[in-house]
Amino acid sequence: MRPVGRGDTGKRVVDVQTRLSALGYWLGDEGADGVFGPNTEKAIRAFQQGRLLYSDGVVDVSCWTELVEAGYEPGERLLYLRVPAMRGDDVLFLQGRLDELGFDCGPVDGIFSEAV
Repeated sequence: MRPVGRGDTGKRVVDVQTRLSALGYWLGDEGADGVFGPNTEKAIRAFQQGRLLYSDGVVDVSCWTELVEAGYEPGERLLYLRVPAMRGDDVLFLQGRLDELGFDCGPVDGIFSEAV
């Protein structure tokens, strides 16, 4: 995947913007217009910071993976052990619930590993 950043346009940018908007990030009055401008870059940086990713405002493979995984709500998909590991808010929710119930599922980090 070629990274997507400021100045890029097209369907890939619309996809990134749509996912950001669905997660509650503000893209300015223009919304998902297919132009990777300053508001989209600001939203990506905020997303990256929230996910503890390198905050450079560019959507690379790791940022894209996190962006896709962040879109899942608890119960929307079947979680299972695989390579690469499933990640996301739904995994984090599951880990938190297991921890609350007294199960040792390893670190509550949103990464589905053998410990879960």
